[in-house]
Amino acid sequence: MYHRRVVVSSVVAGNSVYGNTGRPGSSSRNNQKIEKFFIRLIILLLAVIILEVAFHFYIAPSLYIKKIEIISGPELGLSEADVLALTGLDTRMNYFEVRTADIAGRLLSIPAVRNVAVKKVFPSTLVLTITARNPVGIFLVNSGAGTIPMAVDSDGVLFPLEENSSSVMDYPVISGVYAPNIKNGARLPLSLCSFMKDLDMVRNTAPELSGLISEVKFVKKEGLDYEVVLYPVNSKVRVRIGNELDVKLLRYMVMILDVISMQSGMNNLEEIDLRTGKAVYRIRGE
Repeated sequence: MYHRRVVVSSVVAGNSVYGNTGRPGSSSRNNQKIEKFFIRLIILLLAVIILEVAFHFYIAPSLYIKKIEIISGPELGLSEADVLALTGLDTRMNYFEVRTADIAGRLLSIPAVRNVAVKKVFPSTLVLTITARNPVGIFLVNSGAGTIPMAVDSDGVLFPLEENSSSVMDYPVISGVYAPNIKNGARLPLSLCSFMKDLDMVRNTAPELSGLISEVKFVKKEGLDYEVVLYPVNSKVRVRIGNELDVKLLRYMVMILDVISMQSGMNNLEEIDLRTGKAVYRIRGE
């Protein structure tokens, strides 16, 4: 009897030691792996911090803008020196102290500039991409020095023409707009901008037709409404068209003017009214 009890107790003891824990020493090995992982992680984080501090205090201060690229077309009318002077840029500026949004804001304050993109290229280059405004007409501004021609674009923004004064003849004169104290960078009334976009569309799609217009006169109606009178090149007859313009309408106008030029007895013709889509003739004195 005594011998049996001893055997059973030893088996029970064996189960209590090995049955619940698996292989001996497995818990110790897992703890060692976790410790090694955290040690490596701490070393990695310390290395990153040391590198960042070294870059911030030793490398970054020595990085300067060494090259400034200015990408723009000749229509901008500004030299690279002018752009640099207006933006205050030079090659002594620290790369990380350059604020691209501030530079873009300064350039956009120039009336002749439509869009700007400023990009830093690591480690020492700054790229300025400048899009100039494209004229669609000429606005005559009265000043103390006399009448000064200024360009106006499809957004109705006034800006200086290029130094080459011959470009004045390439665009129609915009008249009939009452705007006292108008100056560089001013905008035409918003109600007129839709027609300026039409004029720009015609110039881009059919420049040979837009070149036949010497003057665009806005005639005010009730409220903010208006209509437009066109003065064709080499013709004494004006054409009233309403407040919209497209290529089809211009072709129709040119066809009618050609027909009239070949007919006799039309010397007293003063105006052609196309507002209804059909030509109505107005004779001088009637």
